[in-house]
Amino acid sequence: MYRIGITPIIPSAGAGVIPEPSYKPYRLIRPTIRVYDASMNRVGEITAYQPLVITENWYSPHEWELTVHRDLPGSSVLVEDGWIEAYWDSDTLSFLGLIESRKPVITEEGKNTSFVTVAGRGALAGVLKKRMAMAYFSAGDGYDTQTSVAYETAMRHVVDVNCVNAIGLDGSMDTSRNLSGVTLAPYDLLRGGTADELKTRGDKLLDLLESWSKTSGLHPDMEWSGSGLNFEFQVSAGTDRSGAGSAARVVLTSNFGSVSGYEYEYSKYDSADTLYVAGAGDGASRLVQKAYSGSEPTGWSRNEAFIDASDCDSTDALTTRGEEQLIALAPTQSLSFTYNWLNWSARYKTDFFLGDIVIVDFPGEVTMTSRVISVQRTYDGDGLTMEITIGTESPDLRSIVKKLRASTSPIRRR
Repeated sequence: MYRIGITPIIPSAGAGVIPEPSYKPYRLIRPTIRVYDASMNRVGEITAYQPLVITENWYSPHEWELTVHRDLPGSSVLVEDGWIEAYWDSDTLSFLGLIESRKPVITEEGKNTSFVTVAGRGALAGVLKKRMAMAYFSAGDGYDTQTSVAYETAMRHVVDVNCVNAIGLDGSMDTSRNLSGVTLAPYDLLRGGTADELKTRGDKLLDLLESWSKTSGLHPDMEWSGSGLNFEFQVSAGTDRSGAGSAARVVLTSNFGSVSGYEYEYSKYDSADTLYVAGAGDGASRLVQKAYSGSEPTGWSRNEAFIDASDCDSTDALTTRGEEQLIALAPTQSLSFTYNWLNWSARYKTDFFLGDIVIVDFPGEVTMTSRVISVQRTYDGDGLTMEITIGTESPDLRSIVKKLRASTSPIRRR
């Protein structure tokens, strides 16, 4: 075991410096990085690094990236399939992530440096990347089908039958697929809506959960127990803090100095509002159902897309697939901004959280009420920087590729 000196992050002295808040939600020192092997045995501890970037996402798995000097003793144990824990005195912001990549830092001229970057995703991906939806693959019609099911129940079910009380290809119990130490949290009876029919067969669990999260607004995650490979699968719902509900209203505004430097995006790239969802069958006998929200769009305002849902053999399944794809192919709108974590008017992890609906106001420029879908914390030599995004996913390459796949023809699983 080793420990390399702590580097404090302290605001420079002088007029206008805000003192450390008494509630200490973020700390003014960087977190200690605890390193674990693949079996979750602690093998090291690092405090000299730069930078550490943690990105918490509501719909997709959390992500992280850490840069360290390659000659530090701690660098050698940062290996693939190990784990890192960003640890504070309080576990309010503590973060666990799986190590999935390690690469040298290269200059723009293509020369090696003395630093390496390790990166990966959070606990949800660290656990569930190991499993596919293979339950009942060779039994009955080959699908694991859920009808008239709440999305919270559906999420819990696919984790249960593929990780906890695992079902094999033939529909019988298959203990070889169980992930010992993974359990399900008690039901919360969340408001996430229901699906008429959900069918899974050979899907990646992470892809299923992300799709259902976007449809329902719920957030799947894994809570680590603090020791060993012991995790609890949880599903949570954000709180409406826009003033529409009973929760206290949260307004992040540049008038109070809580936000600055924004980037607003609105994109209709490859979007569609009228879908032709085609299920099982051929020619005139093929099941086809239209999907749209509200009144059926007409004329110039109508944007059509074809969805190959040949794995769906009922109108209920087509209805659910259409609802999912309407969300996937909807226009995206996002507002990203720098959050002043020393401003006490609205404190992250105290007054609002990831997944909450808040109001962000840049007077005279842009005002938006939406869900907090991403919070990025960067710890480097300049201290702590926080970037927050509300809205829907911004149209990066990953989301564009997913939309193109959704609007053309996915792999048919037979």
